[in-house]
Amino acid sequence: MLLMLLRKYLRIVNNIDIENIDFLCQKIQQAKHLVAFTGAGASTDSGIPDLDGINEILKKDGLFSYLHFHMGVFGLLNSNFAINNPVEFYRLYRKTFFKPYAVPNSTHNVLSQLESMGILKSLITMNIDTLHQKAGSQKVIEYWGNMRLNRCCKCNKEYDWDLASYDQNKIPLCAACGSIIVPEFILRNLATYPKAVQQGEEAIKNSDVLIAVGTRRSFSASDNKGMIFVINNKDSFHNSDKNVINIQGNANEVFKLIEKRLKNIRG
Repeated sequence: MLLMLLRKYLRIVNNIDIENIDFLCQKIQQAKHLVAFTGAGASTDSGIPDLDGINEILKKDGLFSYLHFHMGVFGLLNSNFAINNPVEFYRLYRKTFFKPYAVPNSTHNVLSQLESMGILKSLITMNIDTLHQKAGSQKVIEYWGNMRLNRCCKCNKEYDWDLASYDQNKIPLCAACGSIIVPEFILRNLATYPKAVQQGEEAIKNSDVLIAVGTRRSFSASDNKGMIFVINNKDSFHNSDKNVINIQGNANEVFKLIEKRLKNIRG
């Protein structure tokens, strides 16, 4: 009995099932068309909150606790609120999404390494933080675009993020017409880019191994041509499909284990 418990314990590191990690690494090595899909949980260890984290930030803020109660997160993250309440919007934006100095964690770094090795064919993200690009990934499909792209709410002039303006806690104004500059994903009211979604869903469909990281989206075996691994720190959607493997754990810690095991395999 003691030996069985010891063996079981040795298969668990940081509450992560090592057998599933080993199986994932095996499938990564064998994959002909590996695709990754990342959500907010991929970036939380880089200091960018997910939806639950944003809710907690808003609840603790004296100003936003009232607005959050009456409007919710998505009521605050829209073009109408941003344009009519620029001071409040940018206070919220800087507390949550706008983290220009955030650095990639193991999730971003390992996926970038897999791409550079020619193993990862497509990387799809719901995140706007550009951390995949910072890690060196080139083939990034962004469903929502990213926070580098900003536009004037009136004349539509395009702007990259202006670190000096944001760091001074000023409201960024258009040099051409003086109107408020707003992140494009907010001007679009969090709408996805249809072409990006079409490209991403096609990549998922054609994958023989899909790694889904830190996302609330559920996957089933019918979504692709092979195995699906769902890495999530939250309670994942569980099903009896043998082709969908749930790995519950912190994404950053999971990818540290993946990196270590892949290095051991490569020798």
